[in-house]
Amino acid sequence: MTLRPVEVRGHLALEEHWDLRHRHALGRAGEAFARGVERGAIVAARCAGCRRVLLPPRVFCERCFCDTELFDFESREGELLSFTVVRMPFAGSPPTPFGIAYARLDGSDTALGALVEIDPDQADGGLAIGTRVELAILDSGFGMERLRYRPVR
Repeated sequence: MTLRPVEVRGHLALEEHWDLRHRHALGRAGEAFARGVERGAIVAARCAGCRRVLLPPRVFCERCFCDTELFDFESREGELLSFTVVRMPFAGSPPTPFGIAYARLDGSDTALGALVEIDPDQADGGLAIGTRVELAILDSGFGMERLRYRPVR
């Protein structure tokens, strides 16, 4: 790590540079989700106790702590719950501007995060909470990189 003082718009700030490699264990549910995306499917989990549908999948329900069963989730449309438009690039980011969103797909009880297509000429990206979106699986990338929400027009 390196730390150095920098001047930003007339104010002193500390700038850090971290060059770290991360390996994230996916676990049983995360691996099933990633492998599902690779075959063009979205894998969710259903709680054996309260029957909630969890997307992304988990191995147990955080409400009732029952085990879950994994299955292919069919719905691809849902409601936009939150989003942000990123206009300043950062290391490893997609080209700016880009959007990040959480949406609850129809039939799911939880929200799934993914990049969202935006209108770059509008401050809000042309999005609004409650917008209907569809989830697409792109041809390139791995796992979550391949997911994109698109507004339903």
